[in-house]
Amino acid sequence: MPRKAAAKETIAVAEPEAPLVEIARLIGQKDAAAANRLSELSLHTDKAVAKEARRGMYVLKQAGIEAPATGPSPRKPVLSETQTAKEALITNPDGNGNQMLMFVQEDSFGGSPWLITFLVSYAMGLRDLGASKLSRKDIAASIEEMRAKPGRVVVDAPVDYTRWLLQEAVERNRRESLPIPQGYSDDLKRVGAPEKTYERPLIYDTYDSEQVFADQSFSHEPDKLFENDLFKAWLINLRIIAPWAEKYIESHQSAIALDEAQMKQRAEKVIDEAADALLSGSGSTVYRRLLEESALTLHLAGQEELARQTLYQALTLQNGQEPHAQPFLRALTARSIFVLIALYAREEEAALASEAEPAEDSEPPGLIERV
Repeated sequence: MPRKAAAKETIAVAEPEAPLVEIARLIGQKDAAAANRLSELSLHTDKAVAKEARRGMYVLKQAGIEAPATGPSPRKPVLSETQTAKEALITNPDGNGNQMLMFVQEDSFGGSPWLITFLVSYAMGLRDLGASKLSRKDIAASIEEMRAKPGRVVVDAPVDYTRWLLQEAVERNRRESLPIPQGYSDDLKRVGAPEKTYERPLIYDTYDSEQVFADQSFSHEPDKLFENDLFKAWLINLRIIAPWAEKYIESHQSAIALDEAQMKQRAEKVIDEAADALLSGSGSTVYRRLLEESALTLHLAGQEELARQTLYQALTLQNGQEPHAQPFLRALTARSIFVLIALYAREEEAALASEAEPAEDSEPPGLIERV
């Protein structure tokens, strides 16, 4: 989930007192064993603990006590959290290609768990991240608040696959030379790396693609999918679609007398050209992944029919075809144009209504009010 404005960076939360109490005792102990243990604690992942341990080493050194130069191999760095996150949640991808990945990591000392969030894009990689300590009650409340938003689904997800989605997103950053948000390395330690490589989206472990493609129990028309609240906001960026919306409007305005069939043909050609211009290249690949991960989220949410309907649209997308020849991409282009034209019409109606309202009698601003 997105972080609050007041906590843009990873929230620093004080570590439980146990390591600090031990350091204080070791400083008072003042022997070689204490110096050796302080040396180990100086490698602690918590900066405050490591800093205090180094201070203790300095105090003992001033007293002529140092860690032995030889002896048993030092322990591995002490971890403030001995286990990586064991819980994960995901949201359904939105129309802009973004998805939220969330992990919950227990505190090894029994304190509040960590909630670590990553905003990933299936076009631009990892975009944002955050981590904070919250009580279980606060975590549950935040998730319920997210679920309450229109068009939003939040589900528990397999933690290792969610790790893989995160790793896949970061690979996009590296491949496209996009900056990785600051704090990623620290948050990755809490989340952990995936234990295996997933050769295909996890949804195909649930559904047989051939059976879904042949399933006639639901509509195969992409417009039917867009009627669902979860997909109503799926649009091509309206700023990018604007020139094509204007061309579509112009196709119905001609100095030459055209019959209705000819005008419709001109308008349909605009949609075809827009689809090819805007969605060629990676368009099929990106939207296929968005649909596949949407289908997984819907399956995990128990919406089986909609999950199959969504996966069907993913299966129709093929890289070898031009976008205008792929029903889903063409429908996406057409509805984006129509939505923008509808917005134009609303703005025009609002402007006309404003002009029709009688002007209120008022003095020009700046005049001294008369008494």
